[in-house]
Amino acid sequence: MLAPRWKLLACAGLLIAAGCDSDAVTGPQLDDTSVVDLAAQRADAADEGRIGFMNWNVFIGAAIEDALGVPPELVQYAAGESFARVLANDFASRAAALGEEAARFGPHLIGFQEVTLFELFDGAEFVPILDYEAMLLAALGPDYAVAAKSQNFQTPIMPVTLPSVPCAGDQNCAPPPDCAFIGECMLIRLTDYDLVVARTDVATENPQAHRFTYNLGEGPFADPSIPFPIYRGWASVDATIDGLKLRFASTHLEPADRADGSIVPGLEQLQRLQAGELAATIGVDLPVVSVGDYNTDAYGASTATYEDLLAYEFEDAWSQSGGGMTCCQTEDLSIRQSIRDRRVDLIMLRGDFGLLEPGIQGAVSTRVLGSRIADLTDTGLWPSDHAGVLATMKLPRRN
Repeated sequence: MLAPRWKLLACAGLLIAAGCDSDAVTGPQLDDTSVVDLAAQRADAADEGRIGFMNWNVFIGAAIEDALGVPPELVQYAAGESFARVLANDFASRAAALGEEAARFGPHLIGFQEVTLFELFDGAEFVPILDYEAMLLAALGPDYAVAAKSQNFQTPIMPVTLPSVPCAGDQNCAPPPDCAFIGECMLIRLTDYDLVVARTDVATENPQAHRFTYNLGEGPFADPSIPFPIYRGWASVDATIDGLKLRFASTHLEPADRADGSIVPGLEQLQRLQAGELAATIGVDLPVVSVGDYNTDAYGASTATYEDLLAYEFEDAWSQSGGGMTCCQTEDLSIRQSIRDRRVDLIMLRGDFGLLEPGIQGAVSTRVLGSRIADLTDTGLWPSDHAGVLATMKLPRRN
């Protein structure tokens, strides 16, 4: 039942790029007055021997599956509605909010998922229209840079027939921002990435990009209704912080739940295989911090993958009893009520970090980001349909 949403991803998601002002690629710039003095914050953290990790699924901007069930002749109209939703969920303002959270806490390493690139094919070359990575980096500022990047799925070049959306006068245009439709058919593609972003004062090496062996739409998980494989994987980097060398990874596992919360057994199998591959190949030569949208509820409301991760000797940085809900807001990010009821965005730790007893439970503190009304963007949006997660690890004093 999930397969048709990928048809709409290829059609609806790609409409995001159509005809948009290319200025959106540069993204927002934070007001200097809103940025925390990172130098002072870093000095404080160094004095306390603290290391910070952050994770956030930034959200493509529309729940594509909501457009399912329409007759074939109306699919592209439904895709147009998804296009309008993505525009209304303006990523430029949301990226600015994410940048403000990073500035406030100054994490050393950040994992991002659903970092999306939309490109228009003009007959000769691909032209970036919406570049989420560029927007994020602009919002984070010069104190952060991409340390590793993994390409997940990429749609083929697809012809997209654009619907007419009435607006002022006799024009046909999309909702704000000013993204006028410029033709009935455009050739578009979408590419999805996982990112590892590091503070520029963190020494990093050995960037890696991995693709899972098993993916939706190919091999034993092939489906003729899926027009292209939905590749997933992870990006990782080795980093040295305050004398501790570790491996940091950002990943996004295949979802296995339907809209009604029921689990698709075949997709749960796929998700568990992906988690097992991550655990087996991320390495044991260094302590590992693996962050991401695992699409498995830590409280047992979805797949068994979370229990698998614990069996693979990962420890959950979230040591509190209960709480920490990260997923998922409605696709209308302007809604004022938070309805998150699952904890699927995880910071998982494995290996020896040199922590004193009682280990992770006593040395790591965590918090959820972007889940309060006060965290709404200047335009009244939640930063994402997922909340972010921050973990701060306190290292023992070194002589």
